[in-house]
Amino acid sequence: MAHWRRYFQKAALLEETFGPAHQALCVMKQLCNIERDAKHINDKKRKKMRQRLAKPILRKLKRWLEHKACEHLPKNKLGQAVQYALNHWSALTRYCDSAYLEIDNNFSEREMRPVALGRKVIYLPDQKAADILYSLVESAKINQINVYDYLNYILKRLPITASENDLETLLPYHWQKPLS
Repeated sequence: MAHWRRYFQKAALLEETFGPAHQALCVMKQLCNIERDAKHINDKKRKKMRQRLAKPILRKLKRWLEHKACEHLPKNKLGQAVQYALNHWSALTRYCDSAYLEIDNNFSEREMRPVALGRKVIYLPDQKAADILYSLVESAKINQINVYDYLNYILKRLPITASENDLETLLPYHWQKPLS
């Protein structure tokens, strides 16, 4: 949804008065308000709330987008925003059917930013190895594990004692710092 919103924000900058792009942003604000209210309730209630409040808004929004797609060329900013929303509709609305999903993926993108920046700075000839290393580091951070201690432990242990069956226990969400 964050990408969708950015498309409509760019289109809104070109509108001299309150227009279709602004209307879409108002709908996004309604959906975000529902999410704000649902943030601190349990998953079952959050899903029901989304089904009851957000789904009807999204159905109406889709009809509106389909109507706007016929009115605007796909090359102008509003047409691009409309096409983006329609092309990604199932992904944009999936959060309504799964309480654990967020309305947008801003958290994930923020967490992956160090990975993207690291690729520019750190040279690892094997991209798969780099992806594994970055995944371990970011997973350790999310699990509030000291990254240095964690990597030091697993890198020493892997070549000596880790069998294929033992690898699962070395993943960050299972790992416990050994007592020294």
